[in-house]
Amino acid sequence: MSRVFVARDLSLGRDVVVKVLSAESTAGLSADRFRREIQTMAQMQHPHIVSIISAGEAEGSLFYVMPYVQGETLRERLARDGKFPVAEVIRLLREILDALAFAHQRGLVHRDIKPENILLEAGHALIADFGIAKALAAVSQPEHAEAPEAAATLTQVGIALGTPTYMAPEQAAADPTTDHRADLYAVGILAYELLTGKPPFTGSAQQIVVAHLTTPVPAIREQRAEVPEGLATMIGRALEKEPANRPQSAREMVGALDAISTPSGTTAMRAAPPRARWPLVAGAVVAVGAIAAWAILTIKPPPAVTDGAELIAVMPLSAVSDTSLQRLGQDLVVTLSANLDGVGALRTVDAATLLLRAKSAPSPLPLNDARNIGRDLGARSVMTGTLISEGALVRASVVLYLVDGDSALARATALAMPAEIGALTDSLSWEVLRQVWRRGEAPSPVLAGLTTSSFEALRAFLDAEQSYQGLEVKKALEQYRRAFEIDSNFAQAYLRYNLARQWQLEPEDPVAHARMLALVDRLPERDRVWVEISERNIPVQEKMEAWEDANRRFPDYPPI
Repeated sequence: MSRVFVARDLSLGRDVVVKVLSAESTAGLSADRFRREIQTMAQMQHPHIVSIISAGEAEGSLFYVMPYVQGETLRERLARDGKFPVAEVIRLLREILDALAFAHQRGLVHRDIKPENILLEAGHALIADFGIAKALAAVSQPEHAEAPEAAATLTQVGIALGTPTYMAPEQAAADPTTDHRADLYAVGILAYELLTGKPPFTGSAQQIVVAHLTTPVPAIREQRAEVPEGLATMIGRALEKEPANRPQSAREMVGALDAISTPSGTTAMRAAPPRARWPLVAGAVVAVGAIAAWAILTIKPPPAVTDGAELIAVMPLSAVSDTSLQRLGQDLVVTLSANLDGVGALRTVDAATLLLRAKSAPSPLPLNDARNIGRDLGARSVMTGTLISEGALVRASVVLYLVDGDSALARATALAMPAEIGALTDSLSWEVLRQVWRRGEAPSPVLAGLTTSSFEALRAFLDAEQSYQGLEVKKALEQYRRAFEIDSNFAQAYLRYNLARQWQLEPEDPVAHARMLALVDRLPERDRVWVEISERNIPVQEKMEAWEDANRRFPDYPPI
């Protein structure tokens, strides 16, 4: 469909990828319409999707530009190493499906999920070429066509989009009603290949298409017995011929993967329970039921995270030799704290509280001072770090230390553009979690605590946090409002906006308040508890008791 070049962006001094579409695939297409469609997709920011920087036309050729990802494709990794470890497959699938869930909610279907289009950077999955099928479909429609219709009428373009090995039956049959469930089928094929080293169907393109339409996929556990039953079931459902028999959303598949990785999931249920060891006493007769009851009561699963990582104070990262990065060091306190808070039993100290406390501390922050601040705020460990410029990029490095003791629990580093706060946050969070997680596979965080995928909304929110800490509340209110106007699902922006109005003794904004309540389930636990108690219509004494209980659970949270 395209020729691919690595090019140099002279204005920013960085490498980028330029994809030049073939004349055959773009014959008769409107360059202006194509550019507009690409620009719409360029607004889609997600840590596991390669973003689109720009698009245009040169000498009759349409092209688009993406960041250059340092790493390899899943295809290269498969060719080199063969099948993947099961735990890694579960993590990569979760990252891919989280990205698909995000895109599908916005009406975008990839239609060409395959190992060549999944890049690996620092061990994480990045989906490339998202939305290109939609752009090519849309540009062939009349200017007044609605985007969802254009996305659904793939076959009207007159070219084949997709790869036979990974095509869902309806896609292979050129069914014009093909929808997001074709991506879920492709993920099933991808999972099968990662686990077994080869796709379920091989041969010529025609043979593969016929197999997708008519031949059941061989059971994956016959190919690899160690695949957990829950994972095998999920893949089997994703590979159903009829879309109605598959999982109906990527989010549903994410839930199935989460169940596999948790103590209540299939993997944990299939594991043999630990057995208590009792001393042999001559002449003693012990009932089997008593042994079972004792084991159930006394044997507890290990904690989810390393001792000391249960409550983390994330300190501002020190800008080394480049003071322009000082703001980024403070922003990462907010995003890292939000990312890590609520992952299993792990919690972080409230970012606003910590930044206010650290304002009077020296910069760079000595480790002893960081430990003292963390100790005062009740933390068990502190995360400190540095930011160092490397050309147009910035390297963020963090270390997680015990508050009381010399041990370092985790170390992480990430390299990205200074503006790519989400990428830095997710890379650091994942590496730290991977090192402190004790039970099962560590979750893959994706800015879960800050419920927006829009960089502009995140930037406005972080500006508001800065203004609020500087007691510029009126300015902060404007910036919080801008954040949720950019992303109407940004739950935390509504929460902070409503809190700021209360502190200013301003009347309630009924629209923002109602939207916050509608999105309350998206908030981290401490925010959610605060909203629920605030909204509860109960006697004063009962409400006071509820506040006291919440304060015991979240002693560092200012609103409570």
